[in-house]
Amino acid sequence: MLFVYLIISFFLGSFPSAHIVSSLQGVDIKKVGSGNAGATNVLRSVGWKSGLLVLIFDVAKGIAPFFIYSYFNIQETFLDLEWIPLLGGMSSILGHVFSPFLKFNGGKGIATSVGVYLYLLPIPCLISGLLGALILYWKKIASLGSIVGFFFLPIFYVAYMGNSYSSKILTLVIFNFFLVLFTHRQNIKRIIDGTELSFKNKSNGN
Repeated sequence: MLFVYLIISFFLGSFPSAHIVSSLQGVDIKKVGSGNAGATNVLRSVGWKSGLLVLIFDVAKGIAPFFIYSYFNIQETFLDLEWIPLLGGMSSILGHVFSPFLKFNGGKGIATSVGVYLYLLPIPCLISGLLGALILYWKKIASLGSIVGFFFLPIFYVAYMGNSYSSKILTLVIFNFFLVLFTHRQNIKRIIDGTELSFKNKSNGN
């Protein structure tokens, strides 16, 4: 049952919402803007309504594994049971990033990750999101806002929870940060080189 749960979570995350929503508007999201199948690129390349719809879908993909977990009677496993829904959330994020529907080249996992942490740790997630939004407002670079927000998320989580924080959730958050670094590796290179485009330039996407 564990394997089935993780596979379902992965395929929920892999649902190509950006591709479908943009296709309904006659746009191939992989061929416009940054070529990234994410909400930011849809917002820039298709419009804010489509971008908002994709954002809602992608956030929901991160929340979904925690709701479907109750339908799986996973009692015996080699893992601590606390890990199971956490791995379901991460499977959804990985499904979004490596979507088989998009030749394993999906989005960067930001909105789906936000969905996971809105469920697991809403207050630290909202604080990190606010910080990321401030960076975006200041620098007009979506990728930088995402990276900074996810860098501070584990710090805010531990600060908010104190000694009662979960080491398993903290491990998940830290792993997620490194995944964000991986999916934004080209953005990071452009930031260092000073060539990363600003948010107001539609050829840049998160």
